[in-house]
Amino acid sequence: MKKLFTLLTLSLLSIGTAWADNVTVGRTLEFSSTPTDYAIVSVTNATTTKADGAGVKTLTGKKVKLNSTEKTINAPCYRSLQSDNSTALLSYQNTSYLGFQTVIANGYRLTVSSISAQVAVNNQFKYKVVIVDEGGNTIYESSDKTGATNSTNNPSITPSGLVLAGTVQVRMFYYNSSGTDKSKYLVPLNFTITGELETASSYTVSTSVDGDGTVTGAGSYVDGTKATLRATPGAAIFDHWSKASDGSWSSTDNPLQVAVTADETYTAHFAAATTHTITGDVAAGQSSYGSITNAGDNVVVENETITFEATANEGYAFVNWTSGGSIYSTDASITVTSTADATYTANFKKLFTVTYNLGGYGNTNTKVLNNYNTEKNVNEKYAAANDKVTIPAYSHYYMYREGYIFSKWKDQDEQEYEKGTEYTLTKDITLTPVWVATTQTLDNSASATTVTWNFKVATILFNEWQGQLGYYTKPLTVNGELIAVPMTINTTTGKVSNLGRNDELSQVNTGTTFTIPAVKGMTVTIADAYTAFSTTTVAGSTEYTKSNSDKTLTYTYNGDEPTIDIVIGENNQYLKTIAVTYPAMTIAQAITSAEWATFVPSAKVSVPAGVKAYTVTAASSTTATLSAEDAITVIPANEPILINGAEGTYYFPKSDAAASDVSGNQLKTGAVASADGSQYILANGGSGVGFYKATAGTAIAAGKAYLVNPSGAPYFLIDFGGETTGIDAVKGAETKVNGQVFDLQGRKVAQPTKGLYIVNGKKMVIK
Repeated sequence: MKKLFTLLTLSLLSIGTAWADNVTVGRTLEFSSTPTDYAIVSVTNATTTKADGAGVKTLTGKKVKLNSTEKTINAPCYRSLQSDNSTALLSYQNTSYLGFQTVIANGYRLTVSSISAQVAVNNQFKYKVVIVDEGGNTIYESSDKTGATNSTNNPSITPSGLVLAGTVQVRMFYYNSSGTDKSKYLVPLNFTITGELETASSYTVSTSVDGDGTVTGAGSYVDGTKATLRATPGAAIFDHWSKASDGSWSSTDNPLQVAVTADETYTAHFAAATTHTITGDVAAGQSSYGSITNAGDNVVVENETITFEATANEGYAFVNWTSGGSIYSTDASITVTSTADATYTANFKKLFTVTYNLGGYGNTNTKVLNNYNTEKNVNEKYAAANDKVTIPAYSHYYMYREGYIFSKWKDQDEQEYEKGTEYTLTKDITLTPVWVATTQTLDNSASATTVTWNFKVATILFNEWQGQLGYYTKPLTVNGELIAVPMTINTTTGKVSNLGRNDELSQVNTGTTFTIPAVKGMTVTIADAYTAFSTTTVAGSTEYTKSNSDKTLTYTYNGDEPTIDIVIGENNQYLKTIAVTYPAMTIAQAITSAEWATFVPSAKVSVPAGVKAYTVTAASSTTATLSAEDAITVIPANEPILINGAEGTYYFPKSDAAASDVSGNQLKTGAVASADGSQYILANGGSGVGFYKATAGTAIAAGKAYLVNPSGAPYFLIDFGGETTGIDAVKGAETKVNGQVFDLQGRKVAQPTKGLYIVNGKKMVIK
C-alpha cells in the first residue's frame, strides 16, 4: 500500500517583539480522523531547546495541517540572541534548535521526497535540518540553508534515499550569520516533510564480537532504514567490521551506519592492545596546594590520549607540568598521547597575602584604598600568580597625618617599598605607612602656591565612593619643603566614581562635600565641569564668578576659618579638577651665623617663635642701644628692624594685629653708602657683631637696614637698654677677652667660651 503523504505543516505568524524566556511546548496530536489511514502517524511537539538567553514566544491557536485534517497546536518561535541583548548566536549550538517528533506505526515506512523548513524574517539567518532516531543517532543532516524575507523564497531540501520509520525527531538548528539586527525573531513557516507512506517488511540486524569488547545497535529495522552499530573495546582496540553475507566486505567506521535491506550479521573485531601506564601526580609536599583529574596510574592504549587538568586551591596557583625532569607545559589542562610509560607532575605554589594597614590615618567609614576591596585595613587578598605586586602610585592620596607627609610603605620586617614600584614577593606582608615630619604649613608659605586635586582615573581611583568619608591628599611644596594638603571627601549623601572611565571626568553626585584647608585670600577654581554651576556652594556661598559657559567657577575666600566646604548642588555633575591657589602668608628672612640680621618687611608681620626683634633707640659714640626685649611683637610694614635668633631661615607671618611702637627707631633703609662715610651696616667685625662703616658707594641691600654715625667712629657695638638686659658687645670666641669675667651665677671664669658673661661689669655675648 502506497500513499503520497504530507507529514506535517506548521503555519506560524511572523513575530517582531520581545517575549518571555521559559516556554513549555508539549501538546500531542493523534491523527485518527477519517480516513483511518492517517492513524498510522502521530506527531508531537518534541523537546525544543534554545541557547541561554535566546528570546522565545509560544504561538497559540495555530493550525497543523495533515492533508485536509487540521488540529490546533502551540509552537515556538525563536530569536537568535544571547541574554545580554548584545551578542547574537554566530554559529550552530547543540542546545539551540526547534522541531517536532513523529512516530510511524510498526509495519510502515516513509520514503522522503522533500523537506521544507522555510524560515521567514531575513537572510541573516542560517539553518539546517537534522533528523535523529530514537537512540539519538543522526540519520540525516542537510546542508546549510539561508532564511528569506517571506515564506515563498526558501529552498526545498531533497534528501537522497532517506527512509523514516519508528520514532524520529526532526530538528532545525539556526544562527545569525552577521550578528546584526539582533531583535529579529526566527519564524518557521510550513515546516513540512513529504514522501510516500507504505507498508514495509522488517529485517534483523545481528551483531557479534571478535575479541575484548562490546557492540550496540542490534535489533529489528524497517526495510530501507538505517541501523547504527557502535563498537566499544575493553582492554583492546577496535580494528574493523565484517559481515556474514560478504566475506570481502570490511569497514573501520565506528560507529557504523548501514542501510537495512535484509537480515544481516555484523562482527566487530578487536585487536590486543599495547598499553602504557600514564601517571598523573601532584608535586611532593604540595597535596594541599591543588588537585588534578585522572590522578594516579592510568593504563592507556598505545597512541590513545588522556587529559590531566590541574586546579589550584584558594591561596595557591598552578605553575606548570613537568615530566622526565623537564617542564612539559604551563597550561593547566594537558592532553598527552600514550607512547610509553610516563609521569606528569603538577607543580603549584603558594600565593602571598598583601595587607595594607593605614594605621588609623585613613579617616573612612567604609573604604579607603578602594581599589583593594576592604574596609579599614585594605587587603589585596593574594598577589598575582607571578608573585609580583605593584604598590599603587597614588596610595598616599588616601591617607593624611597632620604634620607629616607619606614617604613609602614598610612591612613587618622593616623592609621598605616605594609606591608605584613592582615587587616580587617571597612572604605574606603587612604594609604600614612610613611618615616624614614636616615643618612648613600653608600659613607660613613665603610665596603663592597652587595645589590641584585631579579626578581622572589615571591620577586616583574612585571605585564607587558612596556613603563614606575619605581623604584625597596631595603633596605641595611650601618654602622648599613637601607637605601634605588634605581634601576630605564626604559622600554620605553623594557619590564620587571614575571607575571604568576613559576620559578625565569623575562622576560627582549631588550632596558630595569636599572639605579643604583655608587661608584668607586663597582662590578656588573648579574648571571644565560637565554641567554648568548654579547651586554648588563654596564656603556656603554661590557668589562666585563663572566662565566657560558657566562650567568653570572661581571663588576668592576672605574669611578666617581653618577649612571650607565645597558642596556639589547640580544633578548629573562630572568634575575634572579642583584647584586652590594659596597666597603668600609670610615673609622669609634668614639669620646668619652671627645670629643677628637686619630686616625690612614689605608687609606688617608678627615676630615668629625663636626670634627677638629690636629697634635701635640711640646711636652715639660706639654703642647702638636697643629697645627692650619683647617690645616688638608686630613689625610695621617697611620698618627696619634688628632681629636675633639661632642661625636659620624664619617665616614672619603677615598680621592684622596692631603694630608695636617703633617710635624713635634710628635704623634706616633704602640708601646707598654716602661719600661722607656716615652709614654703617651690620657685620661681624674684629670687635664683635655690630654696625661697621660702609665703603662709600656701596648699595644697601634690599630689605636691609643701616645706622648713621656722624662722629665717624669705626663701629657701633650693640647695647641693650635696661639694667638687666643690656648687652654691650658681641665678640667671637677667638677674640681675647680682657678684664674680669663672671658667668651669670657670679662665678669667675678664667677664659670664657661661647655664652653670655659679665665682663668688666657689662654683659657680653661670646660666640
